[in-house]
Amino acid sequence: IEGEGVDALLKLPVATTAAKQDSPGGTYAITVSGADALNYQISYIDGTLAVGAAAPTFTWQQPSAVTYGTLLGSVQLNAQSEIEGVIVYSPFAGKLLEVGQHTLKATFVPDDLVAHKVQRIEVLLRVEKAPLMIKASDHSKAAGENNPAFDFVYDGFVNDENESVLLVKPTISSAAKTSSPAGSYVI
Repeated sequence: IEGEGVDALLKLPVATTAAKQDSPGGTYAITVSGADALNYQISYIDGTLAVGAAAPTFTWQQPSAVTYGTLLGSVQLNAQSEIEGVIVYSPFAGKLLEVGQHTLKATFVPDDLVAHKVQRIEVLLRVEKAPLMIKASDHSKAAGENNPAFDFVYDGFVNDENESVLLVKPTISSAAKTSSPAGSYVI
């Protein structure tokens, strides 16, 4: 009626639902009842509350930098959730990453997909160069002789790698010549 509003009700309606703050995802009835008025015959039409899946807490600490040759493992791939489920990583455990910055990804798939959403998270991992030492082998010769064939050894290759992975191969030489006087010379 013109000019009337909620003031025409003697008692206000009340809406209730069985859903609570911690209710799992799903559909819940909203029931309306309790209104009263002198001039109105009140009827009720219930509603629906759709509760979507909750986002579980899913965390992943930024991993410390690693040295080339370190295979990804539980130290880097250590995301956590407070609920049960499966965590899938990309790249996977056991993967060898090249030197540089890499984005690691984790997908958490909860056991209960009705109550909880799939979550995704990313962190950065820096892979630093591995140390490699190239040491000239010691040699000796008599004054007046030609220099022997100089050689060197590598110490530090990882993952069964060898000198074939070097972009520039090392060279070896000495200031000592056939005519050099006796003494010590750096190779």
